[in-house]
Amino acid sequence: MQASIVNAIMGSVAPPAFSCPAPASECRWNNVTTLGMCSEFRNFTESPRFNCTEDWETEPFFKCDFLFPPSSHTRTDRDGDVRGEEVNITMTFSAELVPPEVQNTMYKSTTDYFFGGTGSANLMSLFLIKGVEVASLGETRDALPVTELVASTWFWCEKTYEEIVANQTHIISAKVDRWEQVFRVENGSDPYTRDNLANSRGKIYGMRNDSNNPIWTYLRAVLAGELLHQTVRGVRNTALDPLNVSLAYYLWRGNISQITENIAQVVTDQLRSNEGGDNNNVTMVRGKAVYEERFYVMNWPWIIWPLAEILMVIVLLVITMAQTRNQPLLKTSVAALLFHGLDGWRRQDLDAWIPKGKLENMESLDKVTENMAARFQEDDGGVLRFRRVNP
Repeated sequence: MQASIVNAIMGSVAPPAFSCPAPASECRWNNVTTLGMCSEFRNFTESPRFNCTEDWETEPFFKCDFLFPPSSHTRTDRDGDVRGEEVNITMTFSAELVPPEVQNTMYKSTTDYFFGGTGSANLMSLFLIKGVEVASLGETRDALPVTELVASTWFWCEKTYEEIVANQTHIISAKVDRWEQVFRVENGSDPYTRDNLANSRGKIYGMRNDSNNPIWTYLRAVLAGELLHQTVRGVRNTALDPLNVSLAYYLWRGNISQITENIAQVVTDQLRSNEGGDNNNVTMVRGKAVYEERFYVMNWPWIIWPLAEILMVIVLLVITMAQTRNQPLLKTSVAALLFHGLDGWRRQDLDAWIPKGKLENMESLDKVTENMAARFQEDDGGVLRFRRVNP
């Protein structure tokens, strides 16, 4: 879970465990309802509430208190009670950019965790302020060197996913159709299990305290932090708070709105996973596997033409066989030409085509025979001969 949360902050959200085995090319599931984590994001950059005080006697710094209203992280309990208090974050800014020392709070965040009794919401909020790397507030304080004031809240909820489609390697689509915050109810049978109730459906989700509490504890540890920029005697130094396992520098650079969604998604996915996840009691839901299978569709009217062609060939073959059944089968036999000889050509005609004294060869004979047409038929004496036919 911890590694997944860090990856989510870095922008990498791993999908929940699923199986879409070969030869399936696509797998689909019906709507799935599960316990998960939801989030809300609020931006107060355009309307900051702050109060700055100066301290010129000890050091040329301004200290500015930024106030986040209760509405930045208010959640209503099942009984209608409103939870949420004003949160203060103090930022330090140099009065002017002059040596020997300049110090600015580039980034600072704090968290607030609420864990109430029966009927209460279980939530954690992050309050975050981004400053600039090198800036001074100046005596006039006309421009506040703050780029972003935001608040994020995470809480347990019931999520319903629809249109779940995946292939063998990753989930293609899974939209959240609806979500509803869940509230705590008493569990008399097991004091170590915290039950959460979804109001509209009445379904109870059980979560052990040794699973629930470390999630929020780790989120608070990894998200709360401070990033200072210091210039002492002309040497610049950007320092993290060494006491926190913090990703302050990345949070200062990152998109907090997207990070808020990523954390909620990755915790939900871990709850939905057994292999590679943190929930050994998860119930895997069966879906439908779709795979490609080759088949042929016969368009029978189009088969008439090849059938007609075959039939015509058969008829032609039968007619040819009937007409030539009493004729000799000579094909291209040279022996037949030698045996029966040519009829209808005079010797002088042949000598005229090949002048006397000229050597006969295949080329000259082929040229002469190009104009010779003959038909195999009986002569006047009833003997089969290759008789001359006028072209």
